[in-house]
Amino acid sequence: MHRFQALAALFVALVLGFTGSPLQGQEVIPFAGGGVALGTGDLGKETDPGWFALGGVDIPLYTILAREASLRAGVSHARIPYAEGFGDEMAVTSVSGELSYHFGRPARIVQPYVRGGVALNVHQYDPGDLAGATTTDARAGVAGGAGLNIMFGPADLVIGAHFTSGTDAGFVGFHGGFALPLR
Repeated sequence: MHRFQALAALFVALVLGFTGSPLQGQEVIPFAGGGVALGTGDLGKETDPGWFALGGVDIPLYTILAREASLRAGVSHARIPYAEGFGDEMAVTSVSGELSYHFGRPARIVQPYVRGGVALNVHQYDPGDLAGATTTDARAGVAGGAGLNIMFGPADLVIGAHFTSGTDAGFVGFHGGFALPLR
């Protein structure tokens, strides 16, 4: 698990390095939220809805691309229980880098967005009351989402859907949260 944390820190450092430091006038938008998670692929079989949380930073690319584009570095964590009732569940932690497009940024109060990119997903199976050990594996995958960013003065309300998947399993989540633009 220490390798995963080191990769996450390296990823965030690279993102900030390529887009400029917030101290150099670059706008940075931290975000956080959570909601309901549903398993997909193999994880979608015989599982109940679970929960997930997400957070990270969104960095507008005003000087590189159109005003509406941004780079997003994020982390999400989901826990999805299996339906048979033995307390076993799958945890999926994902570190992602995505390119976002915000329709109507910066002029509109309600801004629809779409995003997509790559992810490193760590799956950890907890057997609960069943015999066996916890197992963990890491997989490269994809991440993406869509939703609405609603501007409310110093904070923005964010509602949307988040998807992350590896080679055979992942989750889709429906979330609410907030963003705090550091303008």
